[in-house]
Amino acid sequence: MEVKIPKDITPKEFFEEFLPKEYEKFDSQLKLPLNFVAGAEILEKGGGDWSIEYDNGKIDVTRGTPDEPLFTISINIKEWKRAIDNNLTSIFFTTAELDNSVVKLLNQKKIEKLKQEHGTINITIDSVEYEGAVFDFNFSILIGEPLDVDPSLSIRISQNDFNKIKENPQNLYKLISSNTLDTSGDFRYLMKLATIVFF
Repeated sequence: MEVKIPKDITPKEFFEEFLPKEYEKFDSQLKLPLNFVAGAEILEKGGGDWSIEYDNGKIDVTRGTPDEPLFTISINIKEWKRAIDNNLTSIFFTTAELDNSVVKLLNQKKIEKLKQEHGTINITIDSVEYEGAVFDFNFSILIGEPLDVDPSLSIRISQNDFNKIKENPQNLYKLISSNTLDTSGDFRYLMKLATIVFF
């Protein structure tokens, strides 16, 4: 089942209304027995910060910056609108794909290890094609609460490689371990995170 997000939805409406309601529709098998807090950071005017608490299959979303988040997704409001306007959920996210996602590889022990990590990963999905348009899609994943001195790296992923990752999350580890991704920064940090998630 594809999750379709209304084009005119604001970040506030998405996180505080749409996300919790849509999540309730997911199959119970996708609601894993994990506990962690994540964050969402939509930058510039019209954006904001949200805390997403995941507690054994239940989601609670509140406005504000979370304390000790496992990770935070950070995206510019322009990129946010581009994602909504182009229905990038059809590229990035369906409930069927959730059943085969990286999330399914996690357990509480791995989450506790990830909580000890801190760093920033800037990601560009290169030359995304959607309904005749071609564009780069940019966002960041902040692991923990990154500081300036923490490991930071940038990754460019082709849409072809991204599609491989969607088909099987193990392909992400293969791409990382083969050192074929276009990266700059501390590649060892990415390998460390991948090892925690996949093993």
